[in-house]
Amino acid sequence: MKVTTLTSVLDPSNFDLVIACVRELGNYQDCSHTFLKGTLALKIGYTLKKCCRILESEAIKQNDEDRK
Repeated sequence: MKVTTLTSVLDPSNFDLVIACVRELGNYQDCSHTFLKGTLALKIGYTLKKCCRILESEAIKQNDEDRK
């Protein structure tokens, strides 16, 4: 799957893809259920949350109920 915009990344239908990517970047270990690069995974999560808030505020400004 090719994701080209931040909006498409944050689409709920792509949630599983985002989780898989964060796990790959953070070197998630299935056997121990831990990240080798835990701080990176956390930073990605915080950044995604910030991006969601930005997109939500843009939707509010444009009065776009679908994007909210």
